[in-house]
Amino acid sequence: MKKILLLVFLFFCMGILVNSMTRVAIIYSVGGLGDGGYNDLAHDGLNKAKKSLGIDFDYYEPVSPALEAEEQLIFFSESKNYDLIMVVGFSLKRSLEKVAGKYPNQKYAVIDEIVPDAANITSIIFNEKEESFLAGAVAALMTETDKVGFIGGAESPLIIKYESGFEQGVKYVKPDAEVLVSYIEGYNAFNDPEKAEQITEKFIRENADIFYHASGASGKGIANSAKKHGKYVIEVDSYSDWKDENVVIASAVKNIDVAVYDIVKKLTNKTLESKTYVYGVKENGVGIITGRGDKISMEKIARI
Repeated sequence: MKKILLLVFLFFCMGILVNSMTRVAIIYSVGGLGDGGYNDLAHDGLNKAKKSLGIDFDYYEPVSPALEAEEQLIFFSESKNYDLIMVVGFSLKRSLEKVAGKYPNQKYAVIDEIVPDAANITSIIFNEKEESFLAGAVAALMTETDKVGFIGGAESPLIIKYESGFEQGVKYVKPDAEVLVSYIEGYNAFNDPEKAEQITEKFIRENADIFYHASGASGKGIANSAKKHGKYVIEVDSYSDWKDENVVIASAVKNIDVAVYDIVKKLTNKTLESKTYVYGVKENGVGIITGRGDKISMEKIARI
């Protein structure tokens, strides 16, 4: 009888532990895992939280976020299994606003977008102008033609901040330098490397020699073109091609992993609020990483 009671007690305790574990769900954006940017970094932040905070998480990679996000948000919300449901990127904002209103007791968070005046939504944004300003400074210091290029995915308020910060950084260091700007656009703007490569080729014909982008997985096309012509790329939000540094001379980083981990930590500490959290240089939310090779001199790195 004592053994039976002990087993019942143990099963009861295990049930409490399972129920008390913090659970998070996340819906990734265009490009999914393997994009070398937003999605991968958010995933890294959740894996770190799983390891050090003891949380568990599930994720979904939509082929078309605009079409699938709402249905998946409803699925996660209806399950009532998650303490927090997160979405990545501005393309999921509308779906989140629509669904969050139907589930007022469910906590949500959006990365890289603001949903104002929402009682159950936490907004996580970054100071893109700070990281892009530094990228612009690097481009101005490294250009030999005084022409550099910026390529964005879709022309949205968020991506325009990247463009603006980059141009300000270029002009701060080299006022007479020219910044060529183009946007990929289309239904797959952040996963269209072919179109990105075409734009890069055009800019190279116009004598641009350094490229910075905010175009997600489309950036692979920019790197391909730069490799063919011996030009350089400043990456954004990732470290792609970082091992050999043949093309990527620096990375302006948006530390989404840092922000995601911090938000989940606030969730587990029960201090998470439905407000906007801003991550800049001060919060280790953005910055720039320069190469370890001979592309950028120590003198230039010191100036940066």
